Amino acid sequence: MTLKESPTRYGRLSFSIQAVNTTDLHANITLPSTFVWPDGGLKVRLRAPGFINGKHLNKVVVDGQSWSDFNATEETVFLKSKATVQNSVLSIQATIS
Repeated sequence: MTLKESPTRYGRLSFSIQAVNTTDLHANITLPSTFVWPDGGLKVRLRAPGFINGKHLNKVVVDGQSWSDFNATEETVFLKSKATVQNSVLSIQATIS
């Protein structure tokens, strides 16, 4: 799924989410240089293929770095602010089990 330059109250953003297979998700989020971080950061929800069968996120990597700020049950990844996110294009990889 891809969405390009969607207007939000914080600035336009683009994203793509792809289920690579039944255990791996890839997402890219593009933030413009004018993006204003909302209080509390961004909350990205990645629905796990097989969630109906009790599958959940068990490992998340953001921009090549292991990421512990996610909630497996809610299937969400938390990106708190530009202090924790250095690039305008965020790459998220999630493993499901």
